[in-house]
Amino acid sequence: MFKTLDFDSLTIEQYELALNQYKVLCSKSNVNYNNNFWDNDLASIKHDAVTLSANGVMGTSNLVTSVNLLANEWEKLLSLQYEQWELEQISLLRKKFLNGLIEKLKLIDEMLGLLRSLGIEPGFFLDLSSGTLKLNNLSRVKNLLQQISNDEGVKRLLDLLGRLNQTEKSKKIESVTHSFIQKSAVTDANSKEEIIGVKLSKDIEHALPSELALLSDIETSILFDLKYVESSLMCFEMSGQQLVDEEFEIEEALAVDEDEQKGPVIICIDTSGSMQGAPETVAKAVAFVMSLKAQSKNRDCYIINFSNSINTLDLSKGFSLDKLTDFLSMSFHGGTDVGPAISHALHLMTENTYNKADLLIVSDFVMRKLPKNQLDSISELKQSGNKFFSLVVGDCYLSERIREVFDQEWIYNPQHASISELIAINSWID
Repeated sequence: MFKTLDFDSLTIEQYELALNQYKVLCSKSNVNYNNNFWDNDLASIKHDAVTLSANGVMGTSNLVTSVNLLANEWEKLLSLQYEQWELEQISLLRKKFLNGLIEKLKLIDEMLGLLRSLGIEPGFFLDLSSGTLKLNNLSRVKNLLQQISNDEGVKRLLDLLGRLNQTEKSKKIESVTHSFIQKSAVTDANSKEEIIGVKLSKDIEHALPSELALLSDIETSILFDLKYVESSLMCFEMSGQQLVDEEFEIEEALAVDEDEQKGPVIICIDTSGSMQGAPETVAKAVAFVMSLKAQSKNRDCYIINFSNSINTLDLSKGFSLDKLTDFLSMSFHGGTDVGPAISHALHLMTENTYNKADLLIVSDFVMRKLPKNQLDSISELKQSGNKFFSLVVGDCYLSERIREVFDQEWIYNPQHASISELIAINSWID
């Protein structure tokens, strides 16, 4: 208000109006208006104006001073009110944040028990390094985990599916180097243990008796002295042996047992119209838990959501709970065509990241047979080490299914929580 005023043309009426507005602001802000000062100031200004007008003199100096003082007091009051408003907003935001945090912690605490009952490491599940933990995602996860934990059939099914790798061990030939130390006898020239020959030298202590006999006669002793000077005395050559530690290495070829390396996991879930309801929930629960287990074992995981078309989620590029729950919330509810999903999965198996991957298809398998070219590709990949698994949800599948392509097939009926294993593999482990 005061920034737009022309102080050279101020009127007492404008000042009085501003005082009334300031008084209202003080009342709403529970601040003392100081009636005595401002009322006396206004009365004084009016009295001076009447006196000066009677004398024919125009004066505004007192009015300008009062208006400036009012502007300063008004600005102080507004600054105080703004600070109080900020503190109130901060308090409200803090309370909202704490309430949300408490709600999250309650959900997390409830999910910890559910995760442990399913054999999932909570520390991995609650890793926030790759994303934010949204409350709506937590609620969806909690509901899904509750449904899994309350269904003994699903829990048993997940336990079976958690053993997707054979315990059969392959033999690998390894070259092993063994080191050992052995005492060896070596010739030591400084050792005087035995006579090994005769040599020319000046070693009197080892001189032959025939040489020492030269000293018995004065005339021949000169010859002895000459031989000694020339180091040509016939002397015994002495030597000996000393035992020293000598290290030897030998290589040996050994056959060792080698656990089969756990490869990546590709999970195809059917969200077509025939899967709507409990079957789709089971399929998504399986995909959710299996993807968590795969990530906890450092196995790359790829999820394909299919009906007539496909949607994909590659968890090898970084696990994110937000992305996983958002992806699993999608459904097509159209027709069923597993062909595009299998084609995409087969293509992935030819790439480095998902080479030798395990493929799991979760569907009611109300679908037509696969084309011959896909069957041939699956056969070739199985010979290269890829494995194919299926989970049939429900009991309305066609009599002629594509079960011949799978290494292991399970049937799960949500109505009775029953599990049937159709194709047995020797043994399986987590």
